[in-house]
Amino acid sequence: MIVRELIEELLTYNLDAEVVTDHSESVCVGYIEGSRGLRFDKSNTPIVFIDGCDLDDSGFESSD
Repeated sequence: MIVRELIEELLTYNLDAEVVTDHSESVCVGYIEGSRGLRFDKSNTPIVFIDGCDLDDSGFESSD
C-alpha cells in the first residue's frame, strides 16, 4: 500500500476516531531517513513506518 492509498482509505472513516493497534493504544508514524548514502525527509522518503506505540499524557512515546 502506498501513502496515497492509505489516506484515501482513512478519509472514508470518522476523522475523530481513535487509532489503536492490537498491542498499543496509539500509533506512531516515522520514515526512513537515509539509505546507501542518501538522506531523506518526510517529503521524499521512500518508506513510511506505522507502528504501535503508547504515548504518555503529554503526547510523547512512553518509556515503559
